[in-house]
Amino acid sequence: MKVDKDVLETLVVCLENALRDLEKDVHFHINKIREAGTVEDIMHLKKQLLVDWLRDIPLGADECYFCILYEDDCERCIYAKYHGACAESSRADLYIELTKLVDKYSGSMDDWSIINAFKDALIMAIQKKYYKGEEYEVDKPDST
Repeated sequence: MKVDKDVLETLVVCLENALRDLEKDVHFHINKIREAGTVEDIMHLKKQLLVDWLRDIPLGADECYFCILYEDDCERCIYAKYHGACAESSRADLYIELTKLVDKYSGSMDDWSIINAFKDALIMAIQKKYYKGEEYEVDKPDST
């Protein structure tokens, strides 16, 4: 599938905006950490930094080539045909199951190992699921 230059430019601008937001959040937290009076303050602030960093991963519709191309019309989206629509409700079920796993291992595994295992699992999920080598067949969305 050929790149739509307008969509590409919009995507790049949105990714640059996401990067600026991430940089702003990280600098905010670092400055707060710099002012911390106790180790507990540092740990609380770093926890918030980690959460915000993950929250800023560019997985939203604004940072998706296909959401931009199809103007959030998941029914016509060819990426959704391979991977599922961004707004599918099955994500909530998976979230519940993952939360149960955190609870299940909380008594038998140290916290740091749980956090790192989930980080590694997220990396693996992105590597295996985000793009699998499929070729997209439609050059532009249908005009309807």
